[in-house]
Amino acid sequence: DGVEGDYFGYSVAISGSTIVVGAYADDDNGNGSGSAYIYDTSGNFINKIVAPDGAVGDIFGASVAISGSNIVVSARNDDDNGNESGSAYIYDTAGNFINKIVAPDGAGIDYFGYSVAISSSNIVVGAWRDDDKGNSSGSAYIYDTVGNFINKIVAPDGVTNAYFGQSVAISGSTIVVGAYGDDDNGNESGSAYIYD
Repeated sequence: DGVEGDYFGYSVAISGSTIVVGAYADDDNGNGSGSAYIYDTSGNFINKIVAPDGAVGDIFGASVAISGSNIVVSARNDDDNGNESGSAYIYDTAGNFINKIVAPDGAGIDYFGYSVAISSSNIVVGAWRDDDKGNSSGSAYIYDTVGNFINKIVAPDGVTNAYFGQSVAISGSTIVVGAYGDDDNGNESGSAYIYD
């Protein structure tokens, strides 16, 4: 059902025989509410998913991740904890909704969900505009695949405009969080942090 300006393919992810494609500017729940599409690896369409509470400008689908039988789709402009505080949604690979997650300490302009990653039973969600160690120092949050909060992580040497959490990745028991605004090797030289 794609149309001009949907940005289908802005984000993609694959695990096993299942592909997820984000279209954050799709308009099913209002202008820029967003959606994601599920396919098998032969390209056969399985389902389309939208946020059950989607609204104008949420950009659901700007970041997607999949591992095994679980899909995570972010909506970084969702407003549950304030303007553009952000959220993420968990689905199974058939497209059935499981849960919605937001930061337990979320605030406006945190962009929780700017990046998402999943591996086995753990989800990581980046919030690069979070301010725990200064304006836009950034953070990341860990959840299980049911949506239970596990922990929040910040850079031990976090500073203003480090943008920790702009990118996240997880494999097994190891998490990597990018902070492209970190200055250790010069202005915005960047860094990455490893956690369990």
